[in-house]
Amino acid sequence: MPLGFKGHRQSAGFRSEAIRRLTETARFLESLQKETGKTVRLAIEPEPFCLLETTAETLEFFEELYGSSRDSLEGEVLREYLGVCYDVCHQAVEFEEIGESIRGLDAAGIRINKLHITCALQLDEPGTNREGREVLAEYAEPRYLHQTIGRKGSGELLRFVDLTREFALEPDAEWKSADPWRIHFHVPVNAEAIGPLRTTRPQLVEAVREVAALSYAPHLEVETYTWGVLPGERRGRTAEDLIAGLTGEMRGTEDLVEKIRGNSN
Repeated sequence: MPLGFKGHRQSAGFRSEAIRRLTETARFLESLQKETGKTVRLAIEPEPFCLLETTAETLEFFEELYGSSRDSLEGEVLREYLGVCYDVCHQAVEFEEIGESIRGLDAAGIRINKLHITCALQLDEPGTNREGREVLAEYAEPRYLHQTIGRKGSGELLRFVDLTREFALEPDAEWKSADPWRIHFHVPVNAEAIGPLRTTRPQLVEAVREVAALSYAPHLEVETYTWGVLPGERRGRTAEDLIAGLTGEMRGTEDLVEKIRGNSN
């Protein structure tokens, strides 16, 4: 978890207590490795609207975490066992430059312990794209949080905590002028577009390319958990539909990894 949600009130000393507990966790994981020979690492996952949301906030927190170590040996333990889970969907929703983000984490010595291979939804030209807004409204559902961020021409970001039908269908003038919108809704990672909506697959391709250049190999995980709430025919009706969708994702990811690996040789 990215420490907590910005919409909730944290108690006094929350951040220092989080650092204390994370340090205890790192020490435990080190002892576990010595006892069993098995390495287990913790991966903290930044997410829109959470205390660790952007790459900049993540860099700041880990600098504070590493700086809290009592000596260089403990600092090495923190770096070895505490890192991030980089969810491409999340950072794409934040309109971050993915390559720059991953290189920044690496330069700071923050280990990417896991890469979530994920795509978000993108709505282009919302002011005139009524069809796109109508399709987007179908993705409003209550089970998961679908944080929505729009980027204005000035670069300013607009934020809406959870997609609703009303918001998608009748946004105010400021949101209509923001182009594009990106929505935290995990959609199949092998899709460039879904109807009139695009996905952030270009950012996913960039992330896999950057991770391939690291000096170590993070765990890769395709994380589309929203099959059960995809609207209409996109959801599929049978177990065979689900299997076909998951298989398509895995094959698409395998092809992407192999293509990038081949280009790097």
